[in-house]
Amino acid sequence: MPKNAHRAETIDYRLVKNALFSHKLLCFAYVFFFMVGAVAYTFIARPTYRAQASVLIENKSASIVGQAGEGVSVSRDVTQAQQSLANSPPILNRAAAQVRTTEWEEVKSAEIADPLIPYEEDRVSAIVQGQLLVLRVLNQDPEKSAQLANAWAAAFVDEMNRRESAGAVYASEFLSDNLPAKQDEWLKAVDALHQFQKETRFDPKEAEKHPLNQHYAYLGQQLKETQVRHARIQAESESWKAAQSDMNRMFQHSRARHDHSVKALETMVLEQMKSVGELRQKYLPDSLKVKQAQQMLTDLETRAKTTLLAIGSQLQVDLEAVGIEMEKLTAMYDQAKAESEKLKSNAAEYHRLAVRLEMTRQQYETYTQRQSNANVEKKVNYSYAKFWERALVPKKPYRPSLPINLVIGALLSILLSATTIYYLESADDRVRDLDRFQKQTGRTALGSIPVVEKRFVKNLYHLAKSSPRAVPVEHMRTIRASLSVAMGTRAPVPGKSASGALVLVTSAGEADGKSVLSSNLAYLLAQAGQKVLLIDMDLYKATLSREFGFAKAPGISDLGDDPASLDALIQPTDTPGFLFLPAGGHAENPGSIIESTPFNQFLAQARVSYDFVVLDASPVLLVADASVIAQSCDAVLLVIRSRKTRLAQVERAEEVLLNAKAPQPMFIVNGISGNDMEAGGYGYGYGYGASYGSFDSVKDKSRKSAVPQL
Repeated sequence: MPKNAHRAETIDYRLVKNALFSHKLLCFAYVFFFMVGAVAYTFIARPTYRAQASVLIENKSASIVGQAGEGVSVSRDVTQAQQSLANSPPILNRAAAQVRTTEWEEVKSAEIADPLIPYEEDRVSAIVQGQLLVLRVLNQDPEKSAQLANAWAAAFVDEMNRRESAGAVYASEFLSDNLPAKQDEWLKAVDALHQFQKETRFDPKEAEKHPLNQHYAYLGQQLKETQVRHARIQAESESWKAAQSDMNRMFQHSRARHDHSVKALETMVLEQMKSVGELRQKYLPDSLKVKQAQQMLTDLETRAKTTLLAIGSQLQVDLEAVGIEMEKLTAMYDQAKAESEKLKSNAAEYHRLAVRLEMTRQQYETYTQRQSNANVEKKVNYSYAKFWERALVPKKPYRPSLPINLVIGALLSILLSATTIYYLESADDRVRDLDRFQKQTGRTALGSIPVVEKRFVKNLYHLAKSSPRAVPVEHMRTIRASLSVAMGTRAPVPGKSASGALVLVTSAGEADGKSVLSSNLAYLLAQAGQKVLLIDMDLYKATLSREFGFAKAPGISDLGDDPASLDALIQPTDTPGFLFLPAGGHAENPGSIIESTPFNQFLAQARVSYDFVVLDASPVLLVADASVIAQSCDAVLLVIRSRKTRLAQVERAEEVLLNAKAPQPMFIVNGISGNDMEAGGYGYGYGYGASYGSFDSVKDKSRKSAVPQL
């Protein structure tokens, strides 16, 4: 089993819900503590009052100067600049100096670098709201907070007015000094454009429709077509030269194929050649008719060669003519190209000079207009910042605020609860449900049993008989079926005898529900038609003997030298096929009985006599009885109690059993609550009621002791 594997489990909303439900008292305690603390702080803390004054800022323009020239940088984000100005120490100190109180008598001037105590960073704030600059002051005295807010607003308005007046004077002087230079730049741009037009005689309107552009395009098209024609004729000439040695190839040339006289000669030559062939078949080669026909064929071939040579000569003449034409067009095209490029260059230069002229004209006109505005603003003292709302003495404290403190307390309680629950859940290695147990350990469990409802608690050991439709009983039936499959004994076959199976039921610790499972599992096996013997091997507590009414009856502890003596001690029950062997009286040394030869002989005889022998043994980690008995058993059921048994205990119990050469334990998770069943993905929809107290000993008052009293 991998250690600490439970830390790798996946958390989903069902697990979170289950964790919160499991620690609900802790959550309620945190919430109560923080809510009471929030209320107490609200009534105990000294109240703080907030007063606010607002200033209207009418931003007519970003700046009078604007983009006045090089070396002048004016912020475009005026509101941000004014907000920074309002928060500056000189403005705050100047405002505090206006409030004559003994608390700030030490303030003598606005030259102090440190802001005053009332204007600490967490007690003043300047907030921008559109064209309004809201100035807020926090103070424990409501009257002082209002006085400081109004003084702060007045100091800011005075500073803004002073800066605006100084800015207007500076702008007027700056523009007056730079206006002549802007006028000179404009006039130079006008002269440069006129001089260019005079030298080049360039007219922008005529340049767009100049015939040179069309002529240049026409020559380019003609030159391209001539080059294509020259390449075609040159290719024909090359192919003609290659075919001159063969008359048939000359007849097949493209020029020859388009000449009607050549086609007629070709036909005549072919017919004459056919005629000569026929005459040679009829007459001797030296006959007159053959000679005449041969002479006629020779004359036709001579005539055809002459005609074909004339075609070759004409092809060469055409090639030279097209070459001369292409040279003339190339010269004309190059000349037109040079003139067109010159025209484009003049157009680009004209455009540059025209843009420069327009830019200098606009700059001159802008400077002229701004100088006029600056002169007016210098004469008229217009304020861009003015009081919009004066601060009033606050009637109610700003903080502490009970609603805000309650919200903060609730958030803190939730955060602390979540953190605490997370660490508690991370450190808790107890088994929760079947699904997570299998993921944590890598083992496949035989089954699980949910917690029993309150109305069934008084009859746990006979639950399968008294309440056969109870949900835990259905789970036990599933365990019975899985056990039958694992042991190779499915449905019983009437009349057929076979060797039975010894099934040991134990747990890691006490009060895990092993005895209840043993009793009900034995009953369900008997109900399925099996012959079952249930043996109470817990010789220390004898829980089953007490529950079955045989607490004082003789049993295992009364075993003598003869194993057959136990047969007489087996007690019948009211269920057919279900027998019970009590633990017997108090044994001085239970270990010696379990390790004795008669006892092992008895188990061997019981294996033959019964289909299933169910042995309810003591917990593995408390005494060694279970590990000794397990050596003779065919199956070991290790019961794990949900939210009680730790993974380390399961690991240790499994290790003890395997070291004793016992079969691989089959795990059963017992007492799973409804929330854990839902978190593990087993949402049956049943309300399981209260938590499951103890399957093992509901009526046993001695279960408080983890170690049996000998």
